[in-house]
Amino acid sequence: MTPSVQETRYRFGRYEFDRVNRRLLLNGSAVDLPWRCIDALKLLLQAKGEVVDRQTLFSVLWPDTQVEESSLTKVMSQLRRTLSEGDPPVDYIETVPRIGYRLAVPAVLALPALPGAAPGPELVTAAPKPRPSRHPLRWVLAGLLVIGAVAGGAWQWSTSRQHAEAERLYQEAERLRRLGDQASISAAIAALRSAIVQRPDHAAYYAAMARTLADVYPTGEMDWAPMREAAERAVDLDPRCASCQATLGFILFTRGWEWDRAKRHLEEAMRLAGSNAGLHGYMAMFEASQQRLDQALVHAGEAVRIQPFFANGHYIRSNILLLQERYEDAAATASRSFAIQPKFGMALDTRAAAALQLGRELDALRDWCAFLSVRNPLELEAAHRAGGMKAALGMLMEQTSGENLRRHHAYRRARWQMFRGDKQGALEELEVALRYRHFNMVYAAADPAFKPLRAEPRFRALLRGMGLERSE
Repeated sequence: MTPSVQETRYRFGRYEFDRVNRRLLLNGSAVDLPWRCIDALKLLLQAKGEVVDRQTLFSVLWPDTQVEESSLTKVMSQLRRTLSEGDPPVDYIETVPRIGYRLAVPAVLALPALPGAAPGPELVTAAPKPRPSRHPLRWVLAGLLVIGAVAGGAWQWSTSRQHAEAERLYQEAERLRRLGDQASISAAIAALRSAIVQRPDHAAYYAAMARTLADVYPTGEMDWAPMREAAERAVDLDPRCASCQATLGFILFTRGWEWDRAKRHLEEAMRLAGSNAGLHGYMAMFEASQQRLDQALVHAGEAVRIQPFFANGHYIRSNILLLQERYEDAAATASRSFAIQPKFGMALDTRAAAALQLGRELDALRDWCAFLSVRNPLELEAAHRAGGMKAALGMLMEQTSGENLRRHHAYRRARWQMFRGDKQGALEELEVALRYRHFNMVYAAADPAFKPLRAEPRFRALLRGMGLERSE
């Protein structure tokens, strides 16, 4: 489900700020702003009426570059002037001498729309705090303090119950997500949405929502905006949350192919929590996508060193070994992952791909039958006896040719087509995988299965569309 226009925008005064497309709008029309003004405005909106200090502005607007103080003054003056031109009576930006700047008007941001759910509540950003009143009626204040103390106790009790319920929903969602089937994923999304309603200020819940949305099988061309919005909200709420930074980085490179942005968030996550096995797993996948397989293997090895029984870490490592054409090691590592978590079917897929390259065709076929829950494995073995692996893979192609199955297995089907010697068929499958933003497409440039395609214009166009093409 595509989020509505309002659900991706801050609204303040007569303006709207489109977070997805980074556009300022006045009465629905785009306002021309340089990119540094856009970044400064986003920081002010995210600060919820609090002061954004000058150092933060410098670090975001001029990363790794030393500039004069006047450069920031010019950016903020241009932003203030542009906002005033569209709404002259209002002073939108307040300068806090020697400290920084803050937004001088209240702003609202709607929650991202989530599949199968009604739009969520709006998150209201605070307006600047009013200056304290000097009214002399102290007895009125004293009475209000007494009433406030009683009301505060009741509020604290109610809030505590809300937080406990939100945490229960979050834990239930994590349990459901680990089950992996689409019914459980849908239930997890519903639980997380309820948790967010109970506690809309908790960054980890939005990060969990983003990860769970990424597990939904697309029923049409993938709309990754909701998962990105949820991940960005998590980072906005708590920039020091390592899992939030990592989740945003993961979504940006696996679904959005925004490699530079993804790298920044992943590196920030590593800075915050470099001893976390899951973060090393994310870094391993990212490095593999950039064809830096040696670095990827280091991160994958660190993930399993930190957490030896981390099934996903062994699985990631097996994929990298497959990309390095170390097929025996890849098969053994995939077996280790499957032994730790027998329901982790993806390990069977990697083991099958490695076995196929090693000439162990029946082993590969049996793993794929188990992975795909094939109902007639004996028929596939009979096809293999009669016509070899090409015939058996042809039968698997037929069994995954339905619209939904083809969408889900497109990348795998492309590998099968390459083994069968059908380059054009493989390209067609990769184009389907690209359209639906299949996760494994991030490995396409490094995958040895597609070596014979690397000079093909269609294949290079695929990589170029993802920002992965590089000169040989």
